[in-house]
Amino acid sequence: MKKAWTPLLVFFVLCIAFLATLFYGIRISSLSIGGVYVDQLYIKLDKKLIVSAHEVRLNKTTKQENSREELVAILKYLPWMNRFFYSIAIENLRYEDEHIVLRYHHDVFYLDSDYVTIDATLNPLERGAAIGIKKLLLKDFDLELYGTLDLDILTQSGFFQGNFTTHGITGSVGLRLEDMLLSYVAQTHSFKNLAPFMEALDTAIDLEKEVSEWIYQKITASHYQIDALKGKIDLLSGDFFPHQMEGSARAKEVNVTFHPSLPPAVIKNLGVQLSNNQLIFHINDASYEGVDVSQSEVYIYNLLTEKNGIVVTLKTQTQLNETIHRILEAYEITIPLTQTSGTTQGILSLDIRFLPYSLKAKGDFLVQDATIDIAGVPFYSREATIALENTTLTLRNAHLRYEDILDVTLFGTVETTQGTFEGKGTIERLHIGHQDKTLVSFSNIPSPLSLDFSTANVTLFIPALATSLDLGEKESRIALERLSLLYPHSPLLQESGFLEGKTTVITPDFKTFAIDLDITKLQTLLYENGKPLDALRLTIHADQNKTLARAQGLSFSQTAGSQEVTLDGLDIGFSSTTPHQSQTTQTLHGTNSHLLLVDQNQSLPFVAYTLENSPKGIWLSGAFAQGELTFLQTPTLMELSLIKANATLVNHFAKKEMFDGGNFELTLKGESAEFFSGSLAITESYLKEMVAYNNLIALANTLPSLALFKGPGFNERGYEIKEGNIVFSQKDEILTLHTIHLIGTSADIIGEGSVNLNDETLHVTLKLKTLKDISHAIGQIPLLNHLILGEDQSIATAISIQGDLKNPVITTQVLQDTLMTPYNIIKRTLQLPFKIFD
Repeated sequence: MKKAWTPLLVFFVLCIAFLATLFYGIRISSLSIGGVYVDQLYIKLDKKLIVSAHEVRLNKTTKQENSREELVAILKYLPWMNRFFYSIAIENLRYEDEHIVLRYHHDVFYLDSDYVTIDATLNPLERGAAIGIKKLLLKDFDLELYGTLDLDILTQSGFFQGNFTTHGITGSVGLRLEDMLLSYVAQTHSFKNLAPFMEALDTAIDLEKEVSEWIYQKITASHYQIDALKGKIDLLSGDFFPHQMEGSARAKEVNVTFHPSLPPAVIKNLGVQLSNNQLIFHINDASYEGVDVSQSEVYIYNLLTEKNGIVVTLKTQTQLNETIHRILEAYEITIPLTQTSGTTQGILSLDIRFLPYSLKAKGDFLVQDATIDIAGVPFYSREATIALENTTLTLRNAHLRYEDILDVTLFGTVETTQGTFEGKGTIERLHIGHQDKTLVSFSNIPSPLSLDFSTANVTLFIPALATSLDLGEKESRIALERLSLLYPHSPLLQESGFLEGKTTVITPDFKTFAIDLDITKLQTLLYENGKPLDALRLTIHADQNKTLARAQGLSFSQTAGSQEVTLDGLDIGFSSTTPHQSQTTQTLHGTNSHLLLVDQNQSLPFVAYTLENSPKGIWLSGAFAQGELTFLQTPTLMELSLIKANATLVNHFAKKEMFDGGNFELTLKGESAEFFSGSLAITESYLKEMVAYNNLIALANTLPSLALFKGPGFNERGYEIKEGNIVFSQKDEILTLHTIHLIGTSADIIGEGSVNLNDETLHVTLKLKTLKDISHAIGQIPLLNHLILGEDQSIATAISIQGDLKNPVITTQVLQDTLMTPYNIIKRTLQLPFKIFD
């Protein structure tokens, strides 16, 4: 037992001795033990400890790496300082990684380390201490606090109320400490420079570079002020609970730079709100390049955590113009639409993810009464709704009008990266024409539609019409691949009879045109080798003054008051329904070309001709292989002259071999084709292959009494006409033959009659004078010629031709003449004495 108490007794004695020594004070000049070196150490106990040392070195590092961790250590021991110590003076407390100066006397506490400087007074309280902080400097953040701190030792809680200064920013702050959880509320006075504070904060909490750039580099102001900033910090872990941070601030004369390549937006007053880890900017009285953007919104999300970014929402009534384009192009988004006039209600939202970088763009624009430029081509838009989502544009009810050519409403999507549009719509109107000629004109045609603006031009494809319009700033090209689809909507195609084929139209201004027409099926007045032309390749050049067209065997020109067509080797057809008089001068030249009267199955086989149709009338002059024709028709006059014509030409007109040899001249003159007079002169020809003539020959062959009439001038070869003349006239449907006088070698024909053109019947009376040689011989014998030949000194018989023009009935008075011959001779014998004296 005695041995057991001996160590305890020794320890107690040593403590008594140590305490007795402390009462008198201990001085040690130097001491090195266990990695601790002390120089000029003095310790004394006078109710409270008095400790001083010139230098204390410890061969270890501190556990504190920043002001927060050091402040935690100080707060643990500071409330106990005045309870155990009267004074402490350590001028040089050295760790391997830090140097500290520590002074405490009575109630004044001073500490200076690499991270913290504290100058304070300690006033003991029942449960802790009231600490008057003259200066609390957190060096790694350049934050200086001064104020009053009340600490409760038992609950490890406290409250600070005071002011602060940091990086040129001053303000007031309230702090509450509970279980090493520090809550803070701060506000600042107005300050001018946020950059130093943000740079320090960036270092302290490792802000994303892009976040800090937006807060103090891309957004700058002439004046800042934080109205409130609330939050918590876990002093042990350093967690600052970003989702619980709240605050509000304001700035004046703010510049917001969205991108280095863009001019800044100017905001007169900017409100800033921190909530739920978002930094929200409230914009007032803002403009961007002179455009009011006061209704716009900007906020940074996940401000102090990962996956952060910024959302910029521009709300404006500005046009979708170059200003908006430059913003989007800065983020590699290209919209091919540029608005140059009109009104727009627009909203554009850019969600910019910082790391990894990504961009989401959304926008909605309502354009009204506007001019829109697409790839350099101007369009007018009555109204269009345009939605943007990243690189895709959606067009809804988008009306576009190009010149006076095209009106279309589009529904579909635009891929901006590809420069294309795919969708559907309605061609409200498509009109392509030149002066008074319309190539295509139709309206309200629904169709799938596509646009290509990947090049310098804008190309519209209309599948329903097999049509594409390539519209350019310098030149436009229109391709119509199936004219049959456009035929119902094309007066020009209908007028020209172009049924099928394709065409390409090139124009710089829709006033001058170069047209290539490839017609594969047509209804035309043109003929080749006796057949209607079935294909035509036509090139056309048209401007405001003149139109020129060319094809094989065809050329055409038109000016304001005239049209001129030249045919070479091609025939052209007309009908009786073809208009006879033009409001302009139309001239047709032909070489080796026939004029075809289609509905009459007749043709004029000219070697060359000129036909002119003008407001004054119609004039035709042409040459046949043998024969010349001139024709003139005005509202009050019609004249026709055919000279030097041969039998071949006449037979061609008659469509039968009516004459053999000879020369013919025809003259017509009158008021119109229904009221005229004329004459036909015939020389040295044979009349044959005529129904009346054939019937007359048949009658002569069957009647013996007419057999004597056969002679060399009136036989199967034909009736030989030495000279003939027919005088006629027409009034309405009646053609009157006033004189028929045909002089043959042995027989003459004299007569008159009429033809009803309406029912195609004729009534002709002829007198056939035959046996001209015998009559001539008898006529030379006095008195005998009177007894046999009579008054006209000839032997004659009357012939009546009546009935259908195609097969007339011929009757003769031969029997009557035979029976009356004795009577006539007796009669003339009785008259002979009188004749002698005559």
